Amino acid sequence: MNYAIQNNDGPILVVDDDPTLRLLVRASLEKSGFQVEEAADGLEAVEKFVSCKPIAILMDVDMPKLDGYGACTRIREDAAGAHVPIMMVTGMEDNDSIDLAYSVGATDFISKPINWTMLGHRVRYVLRAALAFQDLRVSEAKNDALVKAIPDTLFVVRRSGEIIDYLPGSDTGPLTEPRGDQQTIFDYLPAEVAKRWHKLILEVAISKSPRQCELILGDTDSAHHYELQIVPYMHDLTLTIFREITDRKQAEQRIHSLAYYDTLTGLPNRQLFQQQLIRAIESAEKHGRKVAALYVDLDNFKRINDTLGHSFGDAVLKTIARRLERCIRFDDTVSRADADVAEPHLARLGGDEFVSILQNLRDEEQAVAVAERIRIELMRPV
Repeated sequence: MNYAIQNNDGPILVVDDDPTLRLLVRASLEKSGFQVEEAADGLEAVEKFVSCKPIAILMDVDMPKLDGYGACTRIREDAAGAHVPIMMVTGMEDNDSIDLAYSVGATDFISKPINWTMLGHRVRYVLRAALAFQDLRVSEAKNDALVKAIPDTLFVVRRSGEIIDYLPGSDTGPLTEPRGDQQTIFDYLPAEVAKRWHKLILEVAISKSPRQCELILGDTDSAHHYELQIVPYMHDLTLTIFREITDRKQAEQRIHSLAYYDTLTGLPNRQLFQQQLIRAIESAEKHGRKVAALYVDLDNFKRINDTLGHSFGDAVLKTIARRLERCIRFDDTVSRADADVAEPHLARLGGDEFVSILQNLRDEEQAVAVAERIRIELMRPV
């Protein structure tokens, strides 16, 4: 907020080549409580503007050396004069003169003869308007800075799916500005994603309550994860906030992997195996099926680490893990015969210990057959 304008803490610069008129304007403005500085022509006005920093300017149009239009242009070219109220004072009332005054940056237009009773009120009104516009500019600048600072991308969308406005965040990813042929969310995003987004927009429009969800854009190798917050805006409009959470999702995946998977073989670890075993037993009891757990321990594995080194031992464990995965898969005949056969689970408990869960078995022979495949496979040299 401009403190000088708000408190009239600065002069009004009166510019006119007629000293009598300057005297009358000074008397009228000082009576209204304003300070006054004077200039006799446009060149002096430009100099006085720099030295006295006026809060407003009353400028005659027809003056020697530099007329009011030229002086107004020069003041507006100065960054400090971009928004100072400039009231052009002239006896010319033709449209061309008025249009020219506004085109060079005049704020208001005062015709001669001047109404001395109203002059102070007119100036005070212009100052209030200038202060209001300045507050608006400050507010817009703050909002613009805020929008640019946040990473979120914003969309204003009609209930019909028409995109009304787009405000890019600092990290838009694939959410680039909609092209001319992308006037609706159905043109802008893949069909399934747009359909889900539109469903939430309709829910928000009807309930007037926010909705949120998570969406994935892009293919598997370059997927972008987004959290959507959709809120009612005005009339039939909704505001959708796209916040990219790809890094968070990847971090969650890494944490999950470290917590539940063996870093060497990539197999589930003991903790995840225990959860899988509980679910397998519950499922078997519910459906009246059999479940088996096959425990595999590698004999004399310590000797490999001691003689060939741990790096070689790690390579052996990874090879064994891949062989076990192949062994525990049901063959195609079993899979086709029983559509409810669940994928078997294999886990590394630690060291050289592995365990497998076989679900939905018809009889013990199926488990025995898998165990025999494992025995034969592990007899082959690594």
